[in-house]
Amino acid sequence: MQRLADFCADAILDYDKQRDLPALAGVSQLSPYINAGILSVRQCLQAALQAANGELFGGNEGVNTWITQLLWREFYQHILVGFEQVSQHQPFKA
Repeated sequence: MQRLADFCADAILDYDKQRDLPALAGVSQLSPYINAGILSVRQCLQAALQAANGELFGGNEGVNTWITQLLWREFYQHILVGFEQVSQHQPFKA
């Protein structure tokens, strides 16, 4: 939870600019905690909303980008469950 709080207090505001730059610590580094169930996407979304003063997709572009990434992550988790052929190391054919 402290890592989430630290990220949302500072780095989330520049996430959109720094996430693709390996030399910078621009990513949240929360994926292992989310994957293990230690941290939920709901908790992450709540923290992001607090960083954005309660506005979903308002104000800060870094917060918006991180929320979008969380949503895409959840979407693809559901795709993998519903369409097992996606995860068989073969190109996906719709």
